Amino acid sequence: MSQAFRAASSSRRCDLTGGLKSPPFLFATPLSKLHRSVAFRGEGEPVADTEKPLLIKRYASRRLYNTETSDYVTLEDIAGFIRTGRDVKIVDLKSGDDLTRQYLLQIIAEHESKGENVLPINVLTDLVRSYTGAAQSVVPQFLAISFDMLRDGQSR
Repeated sequence: MSQAFRAASSSRRCDLTGGLKSPPFLFATPLSKLHRSVAFRGEGEPVADTEKPLLIKRYASRRLYNTETSDYVTLEDIAGFIRTGRDVKIVDLKSGDDLTRQYLLQIIAEHESKGENVLPINVLTDLVRSYTGAAQSVVPQFLAISFDMLRDGQSR
């Protein structure tokens, strides 16, 4: 084993979150910049930290800033956090407005436009139709119950 390799491996140490901390000069991406909100259970299965949502701030330049890792993120990064089970909250830095819904819809629209069609045309059409008075009050409850059932079925 070379001296450089021994120095690199001995300079790593585990922190309480199970991640590795390394001097930034040894690796291209400092581990402090990695998403640390995912813990691991048993055999490497990711488990999201669900205590509080990951706060993302949108700057006037429209760049999105991850307040936990102190770096800029993309929509695809945010989609990745959500896929691991992490809730996110996106707020406008200046006004404090909650922009989460707007960005989640944008993520869905981008995936649908790339050919990753999860929502059939008839479902999209029905969603557009639901933006009328009476249906608007029933549709959110129906969707929430349907997705709860889907999650329950997938976990079995």
